[in-house]
Amino acid sequence: VSRCLEAGFYYLHLWSVNRSINNAYDLSVEISNQGCCMDDPSEDDDGPNQANDAQNGSEFESRKICPGDEDWYRINIDAGQQIVADVLFDHAEPGDDLDVFVYDTDGVTNLTPCCNVNNGQSTTNDEHLEYTVQQSGTFYIVIRGYRNASNDYAASFAIRNPPAEPPPG
Repeated sequence: VSRCLEAGFYYLHLWSVNRSINNAYDLSVEISNQGCCMDDPSEDDDGPNQANDAQNGSEFESRKICPGDEDWYRINIDAGQQIVADVLFDHAEPGDDLDVFVYDTDGVTNLTPCCNVNNGQSTTNDEHLEYTVQQSGTFYIVIRGYRNASNDYAASFAIRNPPAEPPPG
């Protein structure tokens, strides 16, 4: 069991599933001085049903990804339009790398799977993703740490219309 706790005094209560059993046991407790990753106040936003609402021009400041965490955003968009996502963060250590993905309207299918370094999954500071949708609907933008990385970030989202068709002839 691993748990991040605020400073304080704690008790451990141990028991057997069968209370009539009384066995000796060894207990090992390890306390780490490493800081705990504390999620941002927008949790729980770890799936499509809890996704934050986003629209063209939405900006989200002071966000946090902890190990094993994902932050989900939902955006309504029309066929042929392009989702543009920018995620700003400092990638100073290997455990700081964040990536961004687009999930289909079902909230299950990853439309931009790993690892396109030119489109949302680089190994440097910040991520930029562009994705043109083929159908109208609610799509999901997912931000997660690469290999359980954690980091603070800010995100912004835009919707671009398809380029105008050139006039004939």
